[in-house]
Amino acid sequence: MPHKQGTETLRVIPMAVKVFEVGRPDTRSRHGSCQEAVFNAEPDMRQLAITCLVSLVFAAGNSSAKAVSTNARPLPPLEFETSDAVLHGVVTYAQSLKNDHGRIETLYTIQVRECFRGKTPMSLSIVQPGGTVGDESFCQGCQPDVQIGDERLFFLKRGRDGRLRLNPDSSGTVLTRQAPTLLGEVRRLAVGSLSFGDDVTDQAAWVTDVSPTAQASSTGTTNLYTDGTYGLPWRFIGPDRGDPIPYLVDADALPSGMSLTTALAAVSNALAAWKQVASVDFDFEGVTSFGMSAADVNLSDRRLRIQLHNSYGEIAGTTTLGIGGNRAGLAALANGWTTGGRVFLNDFHHTTSGYVVLNHANATMQNAITFEEVLCHEVGHALSMKHSSENPYSFNRMMDITTADTGPTVPGINEILLAGDLQSTAPTAELYSPTLPGNGTFSVTGNTLHYLPADYWSQTSRYDPAGNSSRGSVYYRLDDGTHASPWARVRVLSFNPDTKPSGAIDGIPDNWMVAQFGNPDPATGADRNAYDDHDRDGLTNVEEYRSGMNPVQAGSAQRLTATHDGTVAWQGKAYELYELWGTTNLADWFFVRAVLPTNDLPSAKITPGHSSFIAFRAIKVP
Repeated sequence: MPHKQGTETLRVIPMAVKVFEVGRPDTRSRHGSCQEAVFNAEPDMRQLAITCLVSLVFAAGNSSAKAVSTNARPLPPLEFETSDAVLHGVVTYAQSLKNDHGRIETLYTIQVRECFRGKTPMSLSIVQPGGTVGDESFCQGCQPDVQIGDERLFFLKRGRDGRLRLNPDSSGTVLTRQAPTLLGEVRRLAVGSLSFGDDVTDQAAWVTDVSPTAQASSTGTTNLYTDGTYGLPWRFIGPDRGDPIPYLVDADALPSGMSLTTALAAVSNALAAWKQVASVDFDFEGVTSFGMSAADVNLSDRRLRIQLHNSYGEIAGTTTLGIGGNRAGLAALANGWTTGGRVFLNDFHHTTSGYVVLNHANATMQNAITFEEVLCHEVGHALSMKHSSENPYSFNRMMDITTADTGPTVPGINEILLAGDLQSTAPTAELYSPTLPGNGTFSVTGNTLHYLPADYWSQTSRYDPAGNSSRGSVYYRLDDGTHASPWARVRVLSFNPDTKPSGAIDGIPDNWMVAQFGNPDPATGADRNAYDDHDRDGLTNVEEYRSGMNPVQAGSAQRLTATHDGTVAWQGKAYELYELWGTTNLADWFFVRAVLPTNDLPSAKITPGHSSFIAFRAIKVP
């Protein structure tokens, strides 16, 4: 899930704003001269972290150090290296067919606009599990919702049959409009790399027409998988009659060190969790060998098959921990009546069978808690649940580093929170390919990235946050064991000495103090210490620094500036990351969207819906 940062007190003031501070852990630094890396490539959005909270409320009807230069490029992230082909293209065709096992797959045609890795034809075909054929649908939970007309980045890898599929060890495919900076990063990584990858010209598309009617699935308006004929979701209907969903378990192989008793307990606990929240019961019919992948068992017996191993190679990637999905029967009458009935005005088909496959060979699955959590997640897919976001986000970030003789050990200085949306409560941040370690080192605690300068660096210029140059960088992604965010990059833009107050460094650089107060020493004037509020606007001076505000102007305090024409706008800072949250009752908040502005006036278009009142708050990601 998108994170909520810190604690806050909300005072409801229509058309107004209140700002609160949230502390962050500390970090350290030392002395010397630094190096820099300069990259000339596609511009790309960057952000600087801070921890202030902005609460916006309005009525729903109111729409209205001297450096040595190098041009050495960092190594590309793992998902780029493990892909046979990486390209930018548009989906022009989709057709669902049954394979030799009777499983439905969808063949997509992609018109290639740019090739970044490997050798591709002008149009190529890829195949993915899922789709609709006649009166039957099949889905697999880890598959993205690809639509005709989508402009996407594709990370592709050959399957066992030689055909191209989405690389399971990567983000697979990402809509370019949802990750605009990623395209620029891939273009930069592709320089000189076309000789790598695979020649996939044998996968040239045999389909040449563009046929929207051949779309494999419907986007729908719910969080359920839908078919490509009627655009309706499906569900198990036995529980309506009080019948449990029968399930079988294939335990032919288990994670190393895990007993059958432990594994079956995990299955029972995962299903009990779904029983509690979904009012469905399950009936254990025993342990048996399926003799094939659970996804290939083509029986319409309304059973759930749980395969605790990947012995048949259903999961191709090394990092994917599990998959889940189901089949459905589509037999609506001419008058529109469906086999799954209608629930709260929503028509359904009926689910004919469901399945789960776990990757027992991954060492992570040896942990019984992780095993149970992954299983619970994949059962959700077997029950037709989609992710609330099929395109997990991540953002390129930037850091301006404070250096000092000792410290600074100030919350929020020289650290950022690596934020993203994986629909997971506790994703883990992973780092890759740090550059210029002579300048400083990156480390991560939880999802907080720390930067430790290698020395006390003299003042440097600040690189353009919209560019690609850095004084050190690292790639990161968020991974919950089952899903991973698109990779992104963190860049160090500048080093900024802090020498005052002597003996009690506060984390605020001297250059900022001179620009705002005329002197780096806070003792030269009233209310200039880090935790003073010089202009009495509710922000301390260190908060003003971290938020990009002006400490001598009371009107510069991240205030709301506009709520009209369905737009919310507030004072902010270019290339910083904000999350917008909404509520209709001031108690239950829901994530609306992430905002990455390119100017100092962040804004977001909002659709209030049918509520007569809606409140918003923008959380600046640390």
